Amino acid sequence: MNCFLIQEPKVNIAVVYCCPVESVGPQYPGYASEFAASMAEHEPGYPYQLVVVSNGGPPSEAIKTVFEPFNPLYLIHDNRGYDLGAYQLAAQQVPCDLMVFCGSSAYVRGPGWMRRIAESFLKHGYALYGTMVNTGDPATDVHPHIRTTCFWCPPELFNLYPVKVLTPYQRYPFEHGYDNLTMYLQKLGLATLMVAWDREYDFPEWRSIPNGFHAGDQSGLIFGDRISRPPYWHTK
Repeated sequence: MNCFLIQEPKVNIAVVYCCPVESVGPQYPGYASEFAASMAEHEPGYPYQLVVVSNGGPPSEAIKTVFEPFNPLYLIHDNRGYDLGAYQLAAQQVPCDLMVFCGSSAYVRGPGWMRRIAESFLKHGYALYGTMVNTGDPATDVHPHIRTTCFWCPPELFNLYPVKVLTPYQRYPFEHGYDNLTMYLQKLGLATLMVAWDREYDFPEWRSIPNGFHAGDQSGLIFGDRISRPPYWHTK
């Protein structure tokens, strides 16, 4: 894949990474190290500003060392609403044209990742984008949605969602309930797109995505997370 850095970006992009402190869970420093290592390994191909939301308290010196090469902006969140609460804080406080939201276990899967994100936005504009989608399972009250471990949109679009996520329970309706973020924006007439390396797939095409989330070898994914790693359970 050809990958080069555009010197004068047309889009001001912020990458928001949710980074819970170790007291929230001992696994999170390892996730943060993996996220940072994957960004360092894979040339982004487009400029961005990293925003690290420290969930549950100030970031440790070890975490600051992990992210030092990226010169991040730090925000501190009380961990209410977990990752979604952190995203909502960032979307209210960080000005940008496009915001990429990454959960704690997210990681980059290849070079040119930010260029691909920018391309999708420059092509389709005001919409909701993600790298992993789930077409839903009515039997378990899971409705079609873009997974919230890696997705992007203008922050003002994200802020349209009418519910402030303040409890862990509210995360599930936000991500995959009947009025989840994806379906809420669909009802407003906006596109909800899965972005693969080769092209974008709008909602009616989600069931036919080759090598997407839990499909084939998943080579279409720009980002992965702990749930995309095998062994995993089948999702539709």
